[in-house]
Parts: sequence; C-alpha cells; structure tokens
Amino acid sequence: MTGFGITATFAPGAVATDRLIVLGNWPNGQDVTPLTGTAVKTFGIQECNVNFTGCTSVFGNYANSPAGSEKIRGQVVPYSGFQKLVYPTPNADGNTTFGTAQNKLVTITTNTTADSVYVYNANNSTSASAYPKLLPSSSDGSTLTFKTFQPIVWTLTAPTS
Repeated sequence: MTGFGITATFAPGAVATDRLIVLGNWPNGQDVTPLTGTAVKTFGIQECNVNFTGCTSVFGNYANSPAGSEKIRGQVVPYSGFQKLVYPTPNADGNTTFGTAQNKLVTITTNTTADSVYVYNANNSTSASAYPKLLPSSSDGSTLTFKTFQPIVWTLTAPTS
C-alpha cells in the first residue's frame, strides 16, 4: 500500500480479512505539540467494509476517537469511532490482525527527513498522554522506517532546528 510518500508493506499473514485496508493522512500540527521536535506528518491505517458502508476511526484505537466521514476513491464514506478490538476474535470488524507486539507484520517506510515516530492519541490534551510512546525506528536522513502491528495513528517528528 502506497500513498502520501508512505509505503506500508504487509508480511504474509499480516491481513486475513475481506475488508479494505486504507492508508489515511491528516494535516500537520495536531491538537497537541509532540514531546520533541515539530510534527511533520500524522497518518494511520484504517479498515473499511468492501462496499464502503463504513470504516474504523481515522484517529486510531482510542475509546473517544471521533466518528465522521471522509472521501475514499471518490465516495464519501462514514467512519465510526475506535477499533473495537473484540478479543479473542481476530479479524472481526475493527480488529484486523496485523500481528502482535512481538511479531510485527507491517513495515512502514516514509519519505521524510523526520527522525522519530510516536504513537498519536487524539483523545488527550497533554503532550505526555497525546504522544504516549516513541517507537523504535531507523532513519537515513531521507526515509524513516518502523514496524507496527495494529491499525493506529502515528506522528513523525523532526528536530526543531
């Protein structure tokens, strides 16, 4: 999956679903400034029904994630709130399996000078809670790569200088 200068590579077995996996991209400068640097890009992976009757929230897997609508392939598609993560049922609506924390099956590569990537939680008003986790990543100055295991939202940051 490629778009917005972002490539998501799914390992075999990463997605066992008949739903569409959609790469979403949102404006820079979210509600809360990242812990370090300047927000470069906020993006995430959603899942949508193949008939476009609905998608999971564009803002990730948080209980207060807002619902709304967006345009995908020329159609206005509603999105619900957070991913349901209905355990122990993998690949149920809102619970597409991308792997586990130990066995990350999705690799994200972005064309950016950013050198850090954070989980982004749109439901919080402080930097510590809005950006709760700095993820392991590698950067060569023009691309940043990290591995992930669930549909959620990330923010890339670059040094303020």
